[in-house]
Amino acid sequence: MSAYEGDAAAIGSLIWNWGEAYVISYANGLYHAERRDNGAQVHAPDPGQLHREMQADYAARPAPRATCLADAIARALAITPVL
Repeated sequence: MSAYEGDAAAIGSLIWNWGEAYVISYANGLYHAERRDNGAQVHAPDPGQLHREMQADYAARPAPRATCLADAIARALAITPVL
């Protein structure tokens, strides 16, 4: 597995597990997580450290989670679902 594939897999895993509460990204050599509820951010040099930072942040201030997949997708895409 290349470094790129490892990074993509790590970000995919973080998004799968935390995507309802955080926007996950990678830029300029750092992994980033921005809370969807208040915009607070945590940063780390590797996905494992970002995961630990997110766990600590979430434990200190739990973020609202989507109640269904459609809500999570709509928030991720910043759209209003049509019912």
